[in-house]
Amino acid sequence: MVIRDSSLRTRLAKRIDLSASAVHDLYDPVTLKLQVANPRLTNLSFAAATSLAGGALPSISTTLPAETDSLALAGLPFNASISYRYSEIRSLSKTTKQHWIGGSLQISPTRCGELVIR
Repeated sequence: MVIRDSSLRTRLAKRIDLSASAVHDLYDPVTLKLQVANPRLTNLSFAAATSLAGGALPSISTTLPAETDSLALAGLPFNASISYRYSEIRSLSKTTKQHWIGGSLQISPTRCGELVIR
């Protein structure tokens, strides 16, 4: 069995990461004959991920009156990310497809504390 693995990875607009991967078997699984012109796809996957960060600007929070809730007006420092992955595994008898979605959110309401949600 000879397997050919191909992959691609790129980043769009410095915000979105994309990747793809494919694995092909160059031999017919029944006859064991080499079929370079028509290889059998055995595994396939795609993934996409992005993240965003932001928060309070020091110049904004220092110019607000003392009785004003500066975190609400200036914004909390945060870091958010989300990802998606699709995978397909092909055997002779069946194809298994899987989808994954993940994400996280990190907020720092004070200098000494942070909240992380996954």
